[in-house]
Amino acid sequence: MSQRQDIEAKLALYDELNGILGAMRSFALAELKRIGRHETAQQQVMDTLVLAVQDLAAYLPAAAVSPLTAQNRLNDIWVVLGSARGFCGSFNEDVIRVWRQQAQQGNPTILVGERLRGLLAGDNLIGIPGAESGLDASTAIDRILDAVAALRLDDPAEFGLIVCVRDDRAARCQRLWPLLSHAPASAGYPPLTLMPA
Repeated sequence: MSQRQDIEAKLALYDELNGILGAMRSFALAELKRIGRHETAQQQVMDTLVLAVQDLAAYLPAAAVSPLTAQNRLNDIWVVLGSARGFCGSFNEDVIRVWRQQAQQGNPTILVGERLRGLLAGDNLIGIPGAESGLDASTAIDRILDAVAALRLDDPAEFGLIVCVRDDRAARCQRLWPLLSHAPASAGYPPLTLMPA
């Protein structure tokens, strides 16, 4: 093959790669727009749920509410959410840094996303695949719940559940269970619920 043919073959390959990257970029933008449309509504739902739980916290069973503080971390199960693919800068490293700063040595940890498992090694680490897109989120949540249930079977003592995630501001950790106790916004009668007395 002459040098000219070799250069033409490389140029054709670069044109093909340029088309592939353009298609990937278009797919990513479409996914961002789809998710962005629902983000505001999801945040409003989260804020409403947090307020509702704070209102009900004083009236929930003791097993659902805990006076746990950042200093009391016994039996915590950590769920560390990473990215399933690359192209996300220091996303996984930021989540790992915050997790290492806040988790106790030896706490069981569920790593969500293949990239996290590649960055960490250790005994109490359980790696599960993450969601490839928003359409896979429910499957990923089922895998997380199955892993938490398996850990609970190994040690049925009371447990805490903390998630470590990175959002648009920074990496952070948040306790999901047991709910942290909050003083009710107003004293008085408990809220009316449909639960039998």
